[in-house]
Amino acid sequence: MYRKRAPNYVMPVTNECQIRMKWRIKEDDVRNIQGQCLESKTFKANAPSVKYFLSLYPNGRNNSEANSVKFDVHLDFPKFIQITASFSIAVKSASKKLKFTDVTFFTGVNGQGASICTRDELFDAEKKFFVNGFMEIEFEGTLKAQGIKRKAPESLSLIHALWEANDKDVTIVVGEQELMVIFLKTILSPSFNF
Repeated sequence: MYRKRAPNYVMPVTNECQIRMKWRIKEDDVRNIQGQCLESKTFKANAPSVKYFLSLYPNGRNNSEANSVKFDVHLDFPKFIQITASFSIAVKSASKKLKFTDVTFFTGVNGQGASICTRDELFDAEKKFFVNGFMEIEFEGTLKAQGIKRKAPESLSLIHALWEANDKDVTIVVGEQELMVIFLKTILSPSFNF
């Protein structure tokens, strides 16, 4: 007779990783866009299955924000329940910086962001958002993934390990004595009668 196996337990784990990127955007690309956003390349974070990218909305996200320039951080992470992030988005040439602390993202692709300036300020040469026809955005942050589910390893008794082994012959050594057990599965079978 053997014991039932222990059920699979799920253990919550917290992982933390640093992310960063620089994104250069041509002024002409920003000027010529109408009612859309520009997106950076997608990068992989140093955490399993986590990707991130930035988006720039030079005309706001909708009609009521038409003169507002917005940046969003997007995270894509199918394996986690939630990620808490702290990050900053900066245009150093214009001395502008957005800071976010403990922003919560949930499973899937989603974004968080804010307005950095107005559209008029963005193209005002004195504000220096564009230098030599380019705007350089610096992004850095910390991600804390919570609720990663990882199964606890199953423990098997010696009998179960032997039962599932491919090798049918087993030698048991006690002290200097050896006992060869042949056809172990037959001997351990619940239907085998002595």
